[in-house]
Amino acid sequence: MAKGKWTLEFTYEFGYDDDQVSFGLMAPYTYDDLTHDSHIWSNLVKKEKHYFFRKKLLCYTLMGRKVFYFEAYKADDKLKSGNIKNKRIIVLTARVHPGEACSSYVLKGFIEQLLNVEDRKS
Repeated sequence: MAKGKWTLEFTYEFGYDDDQVSFGLMAPYTYDDLTHDSHIWSNLVKKEKHYFFRKKLLCYTLMGRKVFYFEAYKADDKLKSGNIKNKRIIVLTARVHPGEACSSYVLKGFIEQLLNVEDRKS
């Protein structure tokens, strides 16, 4: 085992000779991935005067890691310094349980679509 790396091994016993069994694997969306992606999102939106994208601390995990939430919205002329009172909001959550890596990728795609990340990269 390399330093800082883990391996997973398991044994599966087939109950019947004609069983059809499938195994699936998805690469995890790591804490480092989220940190990297949120930095990119913040930098892309900083240049826009009428868009706000903020990363704010929500709480800490039992391991002491920071849990963030994000605010993203288009501001109109009446909204100064990110005041969003009386605005409709949508709350999206992902990775409610540790094994739900696919939901993190879905939320990442949603945020990037919302922020037009591909259009802004070029």
